[in-house]
Amino acid sequence: MKVAEDLVRRRVLDIAVERCAESPVVLLEGPRTVGKSTLLRILADQLGGRVLDLDDVDTRAAVVRDPVTMIDGPGPVLIDEYQHAPLVLDAIKARLNTSSRPGPCSWDTAASVPSTSCWV
Repeated sequence: MKVAEDLVRRRVLDIAVERCAESPVVLLEGPRTVGKSTLLRILADQLGGRVLDLDDVDTRAAVVRDPVTMIDGPGPVLIDEYQHAPLVLDAIKARLNTSSRPGPCSWDTAASVPSTSCWV
């Protein structure tokens, strides 16, 4: 059963898709259990992207080892719980330094991160 079929359509979904078309990076932030991770999975399905879930220890270790490779590839990369591997933000920023056009975008989500770590 697909996740999207079980949920009421979220109002923020259309806004998130629109923001991705406008900006290469979008930060999705909110309190615990409001559906950020679920929204990321729906967006990945809709946009043809992939989710890097950094709550998963193996995925987190791979991102820490080689963040550039982990965010590279076709389609948008949606990063869930990026605060577990903040080095991934440097890899995203380095990519933006070579091209800041809208297109493949990274979606970062965390329930609580210091404001100094939040950049768009």
